[in-house]
Amino acid sequence: MSRFPAAVVVLLASVGFAVAQTDGPTAEAVKALAAKFQDERAEGLKLGEPADRMATADQFFAKGGAALKEENFVAAARLVREARWALPARPLGLPENVERVIGYVRLRHADRVNAMAYTPDGGKLVTVSRDGTARVWDLGNGREVLAYRGHVAPPGDEKGGVEDKLVFRVPAVAVSADGEWAASSGSGEVQVWSLKTGKLKKKLTSPNQLLIRGLAFFPDGKTIVSAGDDKFVRIYDIEAGKETVTFHQQTNRIEAMALSPNAKLIATVDSNGILGVYKADASEKKPIMSVQASDLNGALLGVVFTADGSKLFTGGAGGPSPTPRLTTGPGPDGATVPGMTSTVMRFPGHTERVTAVAATRDGKLFATTSEDRSVRIWDAANGKSIRHFQGLLSGGSAIAIRPDGKQLAVGTEEGTIRLWDLSATDENRASADAADSLWAAAFTPDGSKFATGGADRTVRIYDTATGKLEHKLTGHTAAVTAVAFLPGDRLASAGGDKVIKLWDAKAGKFLRDLTGHASAVLTLAADNGVLVSGGIDKTVKGWNLDTGKPTWSWTGRSAVAAVAVRKGGKQVAVGTADGWLTILDLAGGEPKPVGSGQQAHAAGVASAVYAADGAKLATVGGDGKLSFWAVADNGTPSSLTKDEPKKSGSATATITPNLPALSAVAFSPDGRMAASAGADMVLHVWDTATGGEIRTLRGPTDWVTAVAFAPDGEHLLCVGVDRVARLFELSKAEATARVGHAMAARAVAVRKDGKLIASGSDDKTVKLWELATGKEVATLTGATDVVFAVGFAGDSVAAGGSDSRLRTWDAATGKAEKNAAMGRIYVLQPAADGKKLGIWARTTNDKDMYEIVPLDDARALPAISEIGRASACVAFSADLSWVASGDEQGHVRIWDTATRMQVDSDWPVHAKPIADLGFTPDKKTLVAVDQTGLAKIADTAKREVLHTAKTGVTAVAGVMISPTGDKFAVIGGEGQVKTFDLTGEELRAWQMPTSVNGVAFTPDGKKLIAANADGTLAVLVMP
Repeated sequence: MSRFPAAVVVLLASVGFAVAQTDGPTAEAVKALAAKFQDERAEGLKLGEPADRMATADQFFAKGGAALKEENFVAAARLVREARWALPARPLGLPENVERVIGYVRLRHADRVNAMAYTPDGGKLVTVSRDGTARVWDLGNGREVLAYRGHVAPPGDEKGGVEDKLVFRVPAVAVSADGEWAASSGSGEVQVWSLKTGKLKKKLTSPNQLLIRGLAFFPDGKTIVSAGDDKFVRIYDIEAGKETVTFHQQTNRIEAMALSPNAKLIATVDSNGILGVYKADASEKKPIMSVQASDLNGALLGVVFTADGSKLFTGGAGGPSPTPRLTTGPGPDGATVPGMTSTVMRFPGHTERVTAVAATRDGKLFATTSEDRSVRIWDAANGKSIRHFQGLLSGGSAIAIRPDGKQLAVGTEEGTIRLWDLSATDENRASADAADSLWAAAFTPDGSKFATGGADRTVRIYDTATGKLEHKLTGHTAAVTAVAFLPGDRLASAGGDKVIKLWDAKAGKFLRDLTGHASAVLTLAADNGVLVSGGIDKTVKGWNLDTGKPTWSWTGRSAVAAVAVRKGGKQVAVGTADGWLTILDLAGGEPKPVGSGQQAHAAGVASAVYAADGAKLATVGGDGKLSFWAVADNGTPSSLTKDEPKKSGSATATITPNLPALSAVAFSPDGRMAASAGADMVLHVWDTATGGEIRTLRGPTDWVTAVAFAPDGEHLLCVGVDRVARLFELSKAEATARVGHAMAARAVAVRKDGKLIASGSDDKTVKLWELATGKEVATLTGATDVVFAVGFAGDSVAAGGSDSRLRTWDAATGKAEKNAAMGRIYVLQPAADGKKLGIWARTTNDKDMYEIVPLDDARALPAISEIGRASACVAFSADLSWVASGDEQGHVRIWDTATRMQVDSDWPVHAKPIADLGFTPDKKTLVAVDQTGLAKIADTAKREVLHTAKTGVTAVAGVMISPTGDKFAVIGGEGQVKTFDLTGEELRAWQMPTSVNGVAFTPDGKKLIAANADGTLAVLVMP
């Protein structure tokens, strides 16, 4: 039965609207949003979504009702929008016999986002991708409303398939001024189609099959201009379906194109860094302006006109630090003007090539995204970078600004679409009582109060709910640099006067001084009644709160700027001014360093904090970097950040990004988010599992010095040099912790009892899910690269991938267990008893190794090594006694894992390369499928083929044998999944709307779980 708050519906429908708000949402607008939410919620229930999956949405909706009652229409509209985003959603185009889709399906392609455009009203976003599709997204709820597949070659079409993955597939998109039509391009053609129905209106073909990289509608919607790899700019009459103008051919491939605001000029940029401008009326076929607009002839990948059409903003490659620039163009009508072709301004900041550019319609802001995984917003007047969004999970590849200039959309290499609010500040409640800079902030354990301290030597305590100042605590004789709440309503504060003061936070009274530091105290941390301090005197001290005396002291390398106490109070992390991180073990009473420590930051460690469960540590420093660390039981931290090599030949290989210094970091209570802040005056909120930035918050007007999450995880507090304490609400849809993988799912496994699913992903995580409900129950971290293989082994979950490590976790607690060096792991097969694993790994010198790895303390047998032969695919028998490999010649080789000897000679099963293979559980039958989709079902004892089947699957990506031993699945092509019995008879087929990377049967063979390129999992039902 639904627990939807019916009273809220009544409230939203019937509340009296006595106060008009002219500069924000109206009451009627909120009411309309509420009606949409109700319709979408009802639709979800009709499709079988359980009501408990709508609990978060219902909470947002209830808050919206409360805000409406208070006649706060701005907050009410925001909360109802968040409620719509929080509702479960299903992707379009699902075939029959799909029980459930698990994971996050909003704003996702299965591959690189090549281009994007808003509709004129800003309500929808149109995106095109290397996955071959164009998609239309409703930005009111984040759902896909239309998928255009006119560029996707059907399975089996020789012109489509895997080779198209090497290019962009659908490079460009444009939307007509009336919002009725979209145009998208492919190889040698432009397709114009309806944004409402997806129906094709017209195909416009060029004389060749080369990619068209730039598109724009003229304002009348009747003509369109294109440019691309054939080096031509062409104008088409859409109704006639004919090319009407062909401009003079350029020397180099055209990478991007733009139409001026008055539609009288066409700008192009090319692969050699040339910026060209044409007259759109074609009175001159050659460019009226041509200028080198990049350093070192680097390719330019983006161009946009300024609002008045007089200048052009470009970005691309060129030199060790690719720099966008602003160039003076012709007059609005194409006339030559003084200074034409001259560089007006440069915009330094990106460290790798800029892939896309955009501008607001008023011309005040430019936006860029880059392969350095960041987005920058620039002040067009002075070239200053005024916002810097970091933490994209892959390089940025497309960018667009909403017509009203209030929202930015960015597409990425892995297919994610991100949205950012471009408002100057984010909604917050400010407390501006301090007379000088603030340096410290903390919440009480129950979140009902928070405290601040700063340069005015005062500690202030506020009521969190109302913002009321309750106590003003004076007594320090120098700036207060740190505050920390303690059990029993006590508060500790410390500062430049070398003293730690204890206060009764409830009564606002002084209790006692703790003395012992020889110079200013910079940092405090507390946990489980343990108080630790650090200061300029290089010492860290632990305190007895009853006697007021230090119980221990330890001297570090330099001034101690950060301390953190791990859960339980037995270990302390110490960050010093020289960038060094040391872990102290307090188990014996006296502090003992765990190891010798390590260089954590190139500049001083400014702040350190443990996650609530003690499994992770976060640090920030003067080098502008945020680092996450996995913490072993003995306290040893290991970096969760893998230093990725630069592209071969990259001119930026030795460049260090110039990042603004960071001074503060905090974990959310559940550890799923972290916040960092510093010199750039922005609060950055991060997903701790993937390392991706999920939110930025603006409001501070100077350096941010401290941040703290409220215990409810829904509010974030910051203080800084601007003297203001700001409380932000973390409930916007973009910041809501996503359920599911942030990047492509690569591997999937089902536990023997059929209750849990494990999935591995490009986002470097392993996730656990309840099969019955689709609920995410755990995110397992530690991997530093793509996870290719997962499996359940007894009570553990095992995974491996590109980081060349085998990792296991306790499936019940999520606690990390085994972490062993291996080669790159592609296959991981647990034994039936869960005590050992069969591993196929490839070493750094590309040697294939097959190994049986015990999960207890038993010694592993020596690995089997392939010599003089590369394996295309590998499979273990269920008991791990055999391992089979297929090669490019179509041969199968079987090894006995106990004797490490080959079983008979190579077996020529196929005439063409084998794509994948597998054993039935009894080891009597081998199924091998070649790259053309031809399946052969063979007797392993007699070494003879029993059945041959043409599966019809193109670009085969995998084969999976059911645990019941009576069927198998084949995946490949454009989302093809097919199942067969052991005679080769087809049982059921699915054409998924996204590519499928892996599958796993449930133990009873009645369902098949697909791991999808868009990061989701799909539960497919067998006949």
